Amino acid sequence: MGDFISEHSYGLQAGLEASLVKRTENEAFIPPKVNRNIITHILTPEEEKVYTCMREVLIKVRDRAKEAQIMKEVAELKRFSSYKMVMLMYLRQCLICPILPLASIAVDVLDFEKRSDLSKLITNQINSLNLDKWLNNIDSAKSSRIREVLKALEKHNDEKVIIFSCYTSAIDLLEVYIEEYNRTIFRLEAKHSIKKRGEIIEKFKQSSNGILVGTYQLCAEGLNLQFARVIMLLDFWWNASKTQQAIARIFRYGQTASEIFTYMFVANTGVEEAILKKQDSKLKILEELQTGRATTKID
Repeated sequence: MGDFISEHSYGLQAGLEASLVKRTENEAFIPPKVNRNIITHILTPEEEKVYTCMREVLIKVRDRAKEAQIMKEVAELKRFSSYKMVMLMYLRQCLICPILPLASIAVDVLDFEKRSDLSKLITNQINSLNLDKWLNNIDSAKSSRIREVLKALEKHNDEKVIIFSCYTSAIDLLEVYIEEYNRTIFRLEAKHSIKKRGEIIEKFKQSSNGILVGTYQLCAEGLNLQFARVIMLLDFWWNASKTQQAIARIFRYGQTASEIFTYMFVANTGVEEAILKKQDSKLKILEELQTGRATTKID
């Protein structure tokens, strides 16, 4: 992982520096050093089985969509194309905690009138894995990634921490385990008014070691959080600019810390590493275009 970390760090630093073009005109602001931590975790055997099962279903759905396209079956193409998008989401949620997509699927299957063929297909596949004991164990929800996030939080017991995720369900689950550490959680939600969000941020600012949680969609832009210096990305957005924007909440004018800390969590499946590498290549290309001809290629 060493080369991967250094390569990604280069692209991330370039992107963050670019976001400070106007701010660096103020000579009083010295950009802090970015201490990047990309933590790779190994899926448990049960987690790996679920992930592999989901990946196989995705392949079947993708192949069926291709077949429908060739046969010009418009309705089927639309249906399986939507299934493909759902499976991509499930696959990514699996890397955070397999219980998350399985819970959604279970709820869908119980709705006899509206349950989808996709949910029935996945359920049949999962039932063949003989994971009943694991699924009935409440500790299974504390996934390999959740455990790594909790370990990282322990390193910053006396500091304010910001956590981003793509999924509200992932934040819901993480909150349950953070509460065991007796740390105050501050959460920004879409239903909150601008005034309410301001109040929550102010309370977070005044806390000694509070944890602010929210989604990229809601919190990655427009917030001034430079009074904190630790950001953790439970997962990451497909678009590299959204990741930059999230980290830029603390990498901005007004940040007085000489060093900030960012954490990214990556499973050992290769999927997330591939996404990060692709994001890094895009960031390099953007920087190259600012100075001349782009030479970096995206695999």
